Amino acid sequence: MDRTTPARTTTPEQRLLLLDGIRGYASISVLLYHTLPWLLDWLSPGTGKILSRFVVFDGMLAVYIFFVISGCSLSIGFMRSGNPLGIAHLAVRRLPRLCIPIFVSCLAAYALTVNGFMHNAQVGALVNSPDWLGSFYRFAPSFSDLIRFSFGGVFFAYDPTHTFNPVLWTMPPELGGSAMIFALLVFRWFFGRLNSAYLLVGMVLLALRSPLLAFLLGMVISEEIVFGADTTIWRSRLFTLGFLAIVIARLAGVSVSFDSAVLSLVAGALVFCITRSGHLRPFFLSSTAKLAGRLSFPLYLVHIPLLSSVSSYAFLQLVQQDISKPIIVVATAVLQITCSFTAAFAFLPVEEFAKQFSRRFSGLMLKHTQRSEPEKG
Repeated sequence: MDRTTPARTTTPEQRLLLLDGIRGYASISVLLYHTLPWLLDWLSPGTGKILSRFVVFDGMLAVYIFFVISGCSLSIGFMRSGNPLGIAHLAVRRLPRLCIPIFVSCLAAYALTVNGFMHNAQVGALVNSPDWLGSFYRFAPSFSDLIRFSFGGVFFAYDPTHTFNPVLWTMPPELGGSAMIFALLVFRWFFGRLNSAYLLVGMVLLALRSPLLAFLLGMVISEEIVFGADTTIWRSRLFTLGFLAIVIARLAGVSVSFDSAVLSLVAGALVFCITRSGHLRPFFLSSTAKLAGRLSFPLYLVHIPLLSSVSSYAFLQLVQQDISKPIIVVATAVLQITCSFTAAFAFLPVEEFAKQFSRRFSGLMLKHTQRSEPEKG
């Protein structure tokens, strides 16, 4: 094949599936990040930190990949159609789309907590993780607290010491990033593509060390997906090498720390390399990736309540037996991963209901406007 021949391109539907595949694998990374490091540190102190050098176990980086993918998913429909009504539909449906699954996951956590099924505090003390695993569900919840948290507080007044689901610390930046994307899309509709505006906003977000930078990078990547030229074979190889360089740098101990700007830039670079590399895209378009994409939000929502209840209880029971530490670690990890995927599958009807309800809600709210088929978000 000629060196200047474009690498194999993807259809619009495949591009959306590609984003879903990346999101799906990122959700698995978060699950592994919350399952293995504390267990391995209990087995051999310091092992968990070494494990997090592997990109697949770097849950914080995976969360910022979520943010980048959100920026892509929310903007790619408008980039393709140019229809401003799609922006309005996405904006109206955003809160119900998020609130319904959040409420159901928090309701389950509430039921487990009030019935005394949360055992993470004891495990946190045992494995020397009082500031993380031991810090969850250390408050007396009420049903009114649950309602306020699920439909407002999780977005506007998130308190990590009074949360029904600790992974939901991402919701304030998720809502803020969504609002920023919608504003930028409206700006783009009025004034066209202005790279200087993106650059200005990006510089401000970089100076503020804001996680919203990841959403902006996602929007820029969506433009490149829709309007960018086909990638040549050699450029595709360069993007593959760029992806591998980041992975190797993390293995070598190069830290991305907890700096939101650095995490945003690294996550954006990884997503961009995947979308532009003909060598990487097939992996994220596979049937496994497609399934992981379907399970991504359910898996993200269910795994910490399960870790704090079922897996923590099993861990405590195993510790009381005459069983070696490695076996306890393997058994607890397998139980946590198995239960999380099982619960995620069971959660799929909730996820589908949230999507359908949010679409009908936006259709009802905007019924007097011109009919259109907005992209999914």
